[in-house]
Amino acid sequence: MAVKKEVKIRKRFSFSDLLLSAIGSTIGAGVFVLLPFGINMAGLGIIISLLFASFITILVAFNYGELAASLPLEGGGYSWVAKAFRKDSSSFIVGWLVWLGNMGYIALSALGFSMYFGMLLNIPNPIPLALLSLLFFMILNTITMRTSIRIEKILTIDILIVFLIFWIYMGTGFNPTNIQYALYQTKFIPIFTTASLLYVLFIGFEAISAVSAEAKKPTDLPKSFIYCIIIVTLVYVITSLLIIGFIFPPNIQNQQTPLLDISGPLAPFIVLAASFATLTSMNAGLIAASRNAYALSRDGMIPKFIKKVSRKFSTPFIAIIMSGLISGLFIMTNAVEYVASIADFGYLVCISMVCSSVIFLRITKPKLKRPYRVPLYPYTSLLGIILPLFLLLFLEKNAINTGLLWILIGLFIYNFYKLIKGETRKKKGKLYKFLRRFV
Repeated sequence: MAVKKEVKIRKRFSFSDLLLSAIGSTIGAGVFVLLPFGINMAGLGIIISLLFASFITILVAFNYGELAASLPLEGGGYSWVAKAFRKDSSSFIVGWLVWLGNMGYIALSALGFSMYFGMLLNIPNPIPLALLSLLFFMILNTITMRTSIRIEKILTIDILIVFLIFWIYMGTGFNPTNIQYALYQTKFIPIFTTASLLYVLFIGFEAISAVSAEAKKPTDLPKSFIYCIIIVTLVYVITSLLIIGFIFPPNIQNQQTPLLDISGPLAPFIVLAASFATLTSMNAGLIAASRNAYALSRDGMIPKFIKKVSRKFSTPFIAIIMSGLISGLFIMTNAVEYVASIADFGYLVCISMVCSSVIFLRITKPKLKRPYRVPLYPYTSLLGIILPLFLLLFLEKNAINTGLLWILIGLFIYNFYKLIKGETRKKKGKLYKFLRRFV
């Protein structure tokens, strides 16, 4: 009897694919959806919040770069933790949480898309449009990844061009007095709370790390991480300053979409740019989430049918469907800050564990080939462990409770599945044959 060969995901991403996908997934939901929340929370202090979050992300990206270049595995952070600490419950929790983070980010992006594009169509309820956009990318990613990435590259370039035009226009109405007023009113207590909420704005490289096994050159990964963070930090800081300088600070809190409100004749372009940006981030989040689920299934942490790859399209279609369905549940809450905080919770725990993996692998596998090494090791890795956990303290309580519940559900599934696998090795008969289909 012929043995079936497992269909593997092929290498397909160049440096430009990785960089533009990272930028698109990062800028998307962030600058259009969460930046106004951050300005309302911290005023001009948002600049400090953004720079602090960016600093943490650069430290983390150095660690991701070393792991991505030396261990280009599908699943990104989870797979590296599994390599470092073996495939036990600790590595499972990391994979389980980063999957949660990516699905929260998908929901955030979908809600952002429906918020802006819904204005063009005059749709009062954003949820149906958000769900339809998610369904579109579920189908697209199931059929073809290559087309998905090409679309993302085009949309990202368009977004950056619109921002350049937008900055020039906003500069004509910039009022330095507003900056002085905002500086006087700035309170430093909300800065860390704002940084914790806005951290998700910088996490685009995590989505790319999940497809590190599909990079043509592993050394392209660390470069794309660092360049992405630098570019998006500039976009966020410049845009925040221009918004505050254009609108009298007390009036910003009354505007849900200040970028749109101050754009004047550029309003249609801003709506389109916001729609494109949120679509690219939704797409990248779905790619990453499906790879997280694929990796968990591949390593025997969750049922094996989830890792099934389409023979026709070479895509993990079951993982895509499951990720989309759970993201849809988050979309139905219609709570932007909540889903953003859920994404933050998943990412912050994961990246702290990933940074600890760098130290552990340096000790246990000193001869591992490392095309790229973390600068200023071990201090960079130690800060990458501590600072993300510090930000966890400032997240929304409901999101923390959801994250803890997700962990409990995950541990139940992990241990129950582990028990079933043990039973299938011992028993025969109908129960064995039934369970063997899934284990």
